[in-house]
Amino acid sequence: MAAARLGARASLVARIGTDARGQAIFTRLTDEGVDTRYLTRDAETPTGVALIMVAEKGEKQILTAPGANTRLTETEVLNAATAIKSARVLLVPLEVPLGCVMAAARLAKSAEAKVGLDPAQPRQLPDALLHLTDVIKPNEHWLPLIPVQSVDATGAGDAFAAALAVALAEGRPWEEAGMLASACAALKTTVIGAQAGLPKREAVSALLTQRHSEIKLQ
Repeated sequence: MAAARLGARASLVARIGTDARGQAIFTRLTDEGVDTRYLTRDAETPTGVALIMVAEKGEKQILTAPGANTRLTETEVLNAATAIKSARVLLVPLEVPLGCVMAAARLAKSAEAKVGLDPAQPRQLPDALLHLTDVIKPNEHWLPLIPVQSVDATGAGDAFAAALAVALAEGRPWEEAGMLASACAALKTTVIGAQAGLPKREAVSALLTQRHSEIKLQ
């Protein structure tokens, strides 16, 4: 959803439950323009859920029940080969089985797409996956933070990863891609809610313009 709001063509390969939460997610993604053809429904396991606790200054702590995420299969990933191979950038998390991550990364690299890895949840990774990876999403100390009035850091990492992927898909240099990602993540923290705060491209561009003007004045 974050990538779609930034103007990218985005597809999601995932597994959700047949519960109300799963239907709500499906509807929201469709409304946002995300390709949902590769979302699989699981009648036996509920949709994954996260309980997010936010401190006064916006820092967060997350408890998760992964649910249907853990039941994604390599076959479902392979069924999405057309979408994965047509992508310029593939983003993979570690919240699904490692075999699915490997299968997706191999498909992407076979089509010369860049592979971005979000290393959450933390786990031991095989060297083969690292060799397939072009970029590992860093934490907040990669780049200088853009000062904003933060109220909720939930979803900031996702916003960062999406913006980085979009910028790389557009052929932008690493430094420019990193700044776009930082701006997107910063804006997300100014609004409460993981999805509600994901910014549009115009807002990200405006923040970067403002930031550049401030730096020149200094």
